[in-house]
Amino acid sequence: KIIKVKIKENSETFPGPEDMKIKDNWIQFVVSDDIDQWIKKLAKFTILDLEISEFNLEDIFIHYYEE
Repeated sequence: KIIKVKIKENSETFPGPEDMKIKDNWIQFVVSDDIDQWIKKLAKFTILDLEISEFNLEDIFIHYYEE
């Protein structure tokens, strides 16, 4: 799953995974297993917007070719 979230606080303060990206105050990262732990981490912040989506074929290529 891909999690995109916008928080009220400084995006740099969110303790996301190493491959986390921040753009225009949006935090984006990939979750492959325990989504519950990330929701609990997000709950400590003021969430302004949240999107959780499944990978599509384009996302898979982008994710692997950016590394």
